[in-house]
Amino acid sequence: MEIGYTEDEFWRKTPRQVFRVFEAEAVRVNQKYNERMHLAWHTAALMRYPPDKELPALKSLLAEDKPKPDGKSFDWRAHKAAMKRFIAAQPGRKKEA
Repeated sequence: MEIGYTEDEFWRKTPRQVFRVFEAEAVRVNQKYNERMHLAWHTAALMRYPPDKELPALKSLLAEDKPKPDGKSFDWRAHKAAMKRFIAAQPGRKKEA
């Protein structure tokens, strides 16, 4: 898998552990992006290319450490109800009374 786990290792993890792995991977990707953008910005600044235009501020090009919350919080009750509906809809499942 892309984040460094075999399929077997992935399926043995709890949803919380998977979420933490995804969070850590997002931080790693942002850091890698910021390192490259930092290098590109400084290269362009030293070359002054194109000379007739100002460079955008480096800070405006960097990824944020943590994404801004979109105002929607995770509702575990709604998620649980959706999972129950999903499981109940699977073929071969007995309908619960």
